[in-house]
Parts: sequence; structure tokens; C-alpha cells
Amino acid sequence: MKILFTGATGFLGRYIVPELLKKGHDIIIVSSKTKNDAQLNGVKFLNYEIKPIKDNTNLFEYFDYPDIVLHFAWWGLPNYNSIHHLTECLPASLYFLNNLIENGLSKVVIAGTCFEYGLKEGELLESDDTNPVTLYGMSKDVLSKSIEKITEKNNCEFAWLRFFYVYGEGQLSSSLYTQLKTAVVEGEKTFKMSKGSQLRDYLSVETLAQYVAKIVGKQNCRGIINVCSGKPISVESKVQSLLQEWEGDIKLEKGYYQIPDYEPINFWGNNQKLKNLLVNE
Repeated sequence: MKILFTGATGFLGRYIVPELLKKGHDIIIVSSKTKNDAQLNGVKFLNYEIKPIKDNTNLFEYFDYPDIVLHFAWWGLPNYNSIHHLTECLPASLYFLNNLIENGLSKVVIAGTCFEYGLKEGELLESDDTNPVTLYGMSKDVLSKSIEKITEKNNCEFAWLRFFYVYGEGQLSSSLYTQLKTAVVEGEKTFKMSKGSQLRDYLSVETLAQYVAKIVGKQNCRGIINVCSGKPISVESKVQSLLQEWEGDIKLEKGYYQIPDYEPINFWGNNQKLKNLLVNE
């Protein structure tokens, strides 16, 4: 299949592209500039900048009639409460996707976030009501509901991949994973962190990439899908497992940072829908 991929040069995309290529897909990457990245070999780049302004170009024709659009493009993270999520990212995504869908696109798969659930505790199901408390989560929630209506009107298949806590090499320098890895590599004696007792749902970026590549082209890949491990683990336990993997001898200075007020204390995703898709892959 021919897949048009926005955000393919980002953290997740650089892992997903090779997995899609293994499946024999043709990949067209939407980018305002090309990147010299070995992980993105074997793809076609088309120059296009997704902006929060209406574009009258027939984008479905411009991008040579893709079978599927994988929309992962978003910017300005991890600043979850910046107004740009509402004023720039949301309208840019809406205009871009609406143009493609109204001009004939038959399937779209979009990256969502567990931040759409808001402050709900415990196991989170796709059927749960969303109640985001960050501007990032609000923007994604509006995009999800809007594109669902647009795809229904235009007979276009729609899948929304709601990602939880993805980690791995190449993550932002502000992420827990990268900060911990840097501390180990540089021989730091202590590592400052939160209390670490809060429960999260972690998934390696390599595993996520394999999941996305397996389900993206499936006929029954529709609606909201939690992409997660389905297993709650404390932040401290995750840190300890990474230290063991890296053979890091470092003392944890727990309680240094407060848990952000936009995150529940304990939450994880129900991944039964994802597992059903993978079993039938």
C-alpha cells in the first residue's frame, strides 16, 4: 500500500518507517525539510509544510492518491499547556486532513494520547469519556471528535491510536528515559526524580513501531485504540529495571520533583482491543 506519513521524522516515526518498509509498503514522508537519517532510507520525501491556514490545493492529488494517511505530526512538546496546541497544531491538522478526506482519501490513522482521558484513575478503556485538563489533550480530543465526524460524512475509515508512555533511544532530552540514560553514561552518583510510587503504562518505542506496522493496514482497525502494555508499573520500578539493564550504579533521590498536576497518580490502559487486532494480524 501507499502510505502518506506526517511526523515520520520524529521520535516515533523513525522507528515506525522501517517496520512499514518490512511489510512492503511504499512510504511518502511529508516534511518541510529532508533529514539525513539512515532509519528513513527507502522512502520518498515530498516537501509540504502543514500550517494553520486553509490550503485550496487538492492534497489527495498532490500526494499522489495515498491508500492511507498516517498523521503523527505535532509540535511543541513536552509543553502540554502551551496555547499553540489550540491555535496552531489543531487547526493545521484539521485543514490538512479535511482536505485529504474530502478529496477522496479512504483511510486515516492518527496519533492520539492518553492525556485525552484527563485525571481519571485506574484502568482506562477506549469507551471511557474523555475529560482532558491540558491544552495538548484538549486539542487532540477535539481533533479526534472532529475527524470522526468528517470521515463518517465522507465514507473514510478512521483509526485513532491513543498512545500511553512510550520510551526509548532518541526521546526528548527532557524525558525520564533520556535523563536517566545521560546520568548513567556521565557517571553521575545520584539521580533526582519524583517519589516514583505512581503507576504508569510504559511501552518501548520498538514494540510500538511493530504494533503500528501490524495493524495500520487492517480492515477492522477502526475507532479509538489504546496502544499500550496494559500493565501498570511504578515509575521507580521502571527506573530500577532500566538501571539494571544498563548496569548503572546510581542512587535515586526520590521526592525531589512533584508529580505534575495534570497527571493522575495511578493509571494504565486496557489493551484488549489492540491484542485482538494483533492476534488476527
